[in-house]
Amino acid sequence: MVFNSLSFAVFFAIACALYYAPLPWTIRKVVLTLVSYAFYAAWYPHLIVLLWISTLFDWFVTRGMLRANSRRVRQILLVGSVVLNLGLLGFFKYGAFLARNLNGLLEATGSGPHLPVPDNVLPVGISFYTFMSLCSSRSSHIWLRDRSYVRRTFFRSACVRSGSRGTSPPGASCC
Repeated sequence: MVFNSLSFAVFFAIACALYYAPLPWTIRKVVLTLVSYAFYAAWYPHLIVLLWISTLFDWFVTRGMLRANSRRVRQILLVGSVVLNLGLLGFFKYGAFLARNLNGLLEATGSGPHLPVPDNVLPVGISFYTFMSLCSSRSSHIWLRDRSYVRRTFFRSACVRSGSRGTSPPGASCC
């Protein structure tokens, strides 16, 4: 969906109408999350599964950090989040580049079989989404001592990870 298209204007008008409708905050949070996912899916629908995998994985990582009694376990969980998110980003954004360069190196040295070059479609906004997710996981890790800060509901966490920063009800001081 291109930002200067009529379809985006209609989509944005509907999203704003739903968000500013006189609904309870919990419903608006869910709507905002679903609208964000719909925007990502509008470009290449089956790649939305990547966002769901990342969101669910990071949700369980955050919950695990909240339950963990040792700092070491929280660090391992955080590293898992970083590896998954940067792995997805690296594969889709840099996988073909890396495979081509390794194939060139192997060809120049005359050794080894050629690696298959992935023909990936780059998911729209994957860099933005990845770094929003990493930022949220890291924030949860840092502020774990203040357990009220850690995003306790799935849709609040998913809303932040999908890039929707307006996740606090009017007048609230934090997410």
